[in-house]
Amino acid sequence: ARGASEVAGSLAALTAGEASDGLTFRAVDWSRLPRDEVQTLLAARARFKQKVFSRSVDQLQQDPSLADVRACRNEAELQTGECIITEQLKTAIQTARAALAAQAAARPAREGARRVKTAALPTIERKLALLIGVNKYKDKRVPELVGAVPDARAVRSLLESRLGYETTVLENPNREAIVRAFNKLALDAQAGDSVIVYYAGHGVLVPIEGVDTGFWLAADADAETPASWLANADIARMVAAVGARQMMLVSDSCYSGALAGKDRVQLGSGDDANDMLKRKAAVIMSSGGDEPVADEGRDGHSIFAWHFMRALEGLDRWQVGGSLYERVRAAVVKDFPQTPQYGASRAAGHQANTDYLFERREFEANTP
Repeated sequence: ARGASEVAGSLAALTAGEASDGLTFRAVDWSRLPRDEVQTLLAARARFKQKVFSRSVDQLQQDPSLADVRACRNEAELQTGECIITEQLKTAIQTARAALAAQAAARPAREGARRVKTAALPTIERKLALLIGVNKYKDKRVPELVGAVPDARAVRSLLESRLGYETTVLENPNREAIVRAFNKLALDAQAGDSVIVYYAGHGVLVPIEGVDTGFWLAADADAETPASWLANADIARMVAAVGARQMMLVSDSCYSGALAGKDRVQLGSGDDANDMLKRKAAVIMSSGGDEPVADEGRDGHSIFAWHFMRALEGLDRWQVGGSLYERVRAAVVKDFPQTPQYGASRAAGHQANTDYLFERREFEANTP
């Protein structure tokens, strides 16, 4: 391991290096650095980002509404990605769709859908996952990342093969693509479904009127234009629009603890999965609290993503999300100076005495 003076003398080089067409956070072998030097390097990267985003931060502190996404007025607007579906609009569209399919006794099987072979919790109907990874940014003042897209791909593979999710992956999407995907998910997911949304990319924290507010940065985020950012409040609105009784948001970004909030997930004394599935679970797992986190660290993946995947691989039949989170948190804290968070989203309708349930599921092999 290098000494503190050597690390301090090379912070500029380690913080932001030249990429082919912009800046990038260079890969660091974190395992070779003492913890205090890791914290020093992360703090240097955080200061660098603060300088890059300082103008937008000032604008948002003057007018917090600059990043707001408006509500959609009709179905045609959903595809623009410039607005968020409302509960009233969703109900109208789903009612119209149900009327068209009224002759069917059950939801029609979709073309190419796989048949479930074994399921630990068969009362869960479908399992849907939206995975978002952003490495490259159009604004070259925003440092590129290394692990976000590989993390999204690897988590997708694990969710599909071991847990039976139908997945959609967005690689380096712009803000409109993210909003459009959430709108589609809100329309597609039904009450009996289980949904995960996973985000890996830059996060920014802005103190606004005494409250720390977080933002995601899509690939088209402009460092000096907050209207191109995606605020926690809008992320929460999009999560709330998903009507599945099982809903989890996983955010692997700096300062993602602001998204998890302070509401704890509370369970009763029993562990009856079918009873828990009768109530709405809307939970958020973040890779850290109100601190910067590492983009890389284990086999090309972030520290958090690596341990999250190891926990999923260790899943036997089913497990409550809070228990899986505790395994992830303990492993991450031991490895790195960041502390994952886990909380309930009351705004998205989370109810007492339930939690998100991770479940093993196998599908029959597809036949020609």
